[in-house]
Amino acid sequence: MQSRPIRDPAKYVYPEAARRRGIDGSTLLLAHVDASGWVCMLGVVHSSGFDDLDERAMRTAAQLRFEPVQVQGRPVEYLRFARVGFSLGMDFRK
Repeated sequence: MQSRPIRDPAKYVYPEAARRRGIDGSTLLLAHVDASGWVCMLGVVHSSGFDDLDERAMRTAAQLRFEPVQVQGRPVEYLRFARVGFSLGMDFRK
């Protein structure tokens, strides 16, 4: 059962401490989505390896709203994965 986001946070903010240290990565979250499409509970499935990124991923995902899913014509709550990535776009080989 897949649904698409219908409300993304207006701005994804890169954690300043991670930016200063040149850290990027992604966090895989498991989101419990209520029948109206709002994220109501989150858990980290796979950490980025950096607390700053994981915490910001949780705050970002908590603001998401997904298209409600219906079963037999009724909206239902469900679980889904959400990946939040942070990339500085730097070439670290230099």
